[in-house]
Amino acid sequence: MNEAAATPLAIDVGCRNHMLWRCDVTPSFSACAVERILEAGAKDVGPPGIPALRMFEHPDAGHRIVFVERTARVQLRLDALTPHAKREAAARALYDWLVDALMRGAS
Repeated sequence: MNEAAATPLAIDVGCRNHMLWRCDVTPSFSACAVERILEAGAKDVGPPGIPALRMFEHPDAGHRIVFVERTARVQLRLDALTPHAKREAAARALYDWLVDALMRGAS
């Protein structure tokens, strides 16, 4: 997997039960480009009124991708029904989807 679009996947600080994961989009992608790419492949689900924080829902799995514009931080929030034994694999698949979308959008 080409991870030039984002830093490596890591469990988020303070996360319990492997539900929250994080990475950062590399500086080669502008915030506008990231938002445009995510809007093309995922559903924008808010939150309204906070323009620097964007939340998207993966079209198939129901997992959420939170993008913080100012820091280029991405938080991957797994669906609450994801079985515990499958959470790391689900996070990796969501991360791979994100990186693939960024790389496709950059080309």
